[in-house]
Amino acid sequence: MNYYQKLKNEFKYGTTLHKLIYTNVIVFLIILFIKILSNFIPEVNIITDYLVLPSNLTTLLHRPWTLLTYMFLHFDFIHIFFNLLVIYSFGNLFLYFFSQRDLVAVYLLGGIVGGLLFILYFNFFTPGIAILIGASASAMAIILAIATYAPNYSFHLTLIGEVKAKYLAIFLVIIDLISVPAFNSGGHIAHIGGALFGFVYGYFYRKGKNIAKPFNNFLDKLVNLVKNRPTFNVTFNDNPKRPESDQDYRDRKAKEQEELDKILKKIKLNGYNSLTENEKKQLFNASQKK
Repeated sequence: MNYYQKLKNEFKYGTTLHKLIYTNVIVFLIILFIKILSNFIPEVNIITDYLVLPSNLTTLLHRPWTLLTYMFLHFDFIHIFFNLLVIYSFGNLFLYFFSQRDLVAVYLLGGIVGGLLFILYFNFFTPGIAILIGASASAMAIILAIATYAPNYSFHLTLIGEVKAKYLAIFLVIIDLISVPAFNSGGHIAHIGGALFGFVYGYFYRKGKNIAKPFNNFLDKLVNLVKNRPTFNVTFNDNPKRPESDQDYRDRKAKEQEELDKILKKIKLNGYNSLTENEKKQLFNASQKK
């Protein structure tokens, strides 16, 4: 198996965290290629204009997809290296408390909220023209979701030692707040937007409500729409229930196990009484299958 095939399989069968990392790296390499190509064909630089998030509302109306594409876009190695280092480190910790589906939702929704706050800032508070790129707002959403859901969870930071999640989150938010008037205002405003979504997500999750669930359901419908495209082979079956394929079975069992692991982690963190009625029912049903 060649390197390309191994990478393809990793992307196809890897965790959602790996897929987010790979997507950012692939987009970065494409942008790097465009920058090299622009030395010979300057016109290709216009491609990046259609991927960055503009603060100008007229431009945004013609490029609404940039509210998503910007959070996968990096122009230099240092920028992508530190963003992906944070996303990988805290993404793994995020998966200790939440599901893989929730990681994608928090990454995307945190980035969207960060982008919207960036647009509001430059149109209503500090009029001006700016662009936004990078996954920093998404990274902040992931960190704040962890810190809000498990504020006293401690982890080790190199050169610092043991740090509680809540203190790290407070420190990062303060840094962004005091940096807004100093430099890179748009970037820090986006960070605050991502942090705000992460906080709200973690707050409601502690109360047993997953505010990302409607978004996850929407993504599921999009994926199923692609997976279940109609073909020219038409068959008729008297049994209205579609047989479950091996892959569907594995996906279903993996999802059930992931949800069970999340419930067990919640018990370990906050005790059995912190479970919702639905989670208690899931735990009981799982115990009956043993």
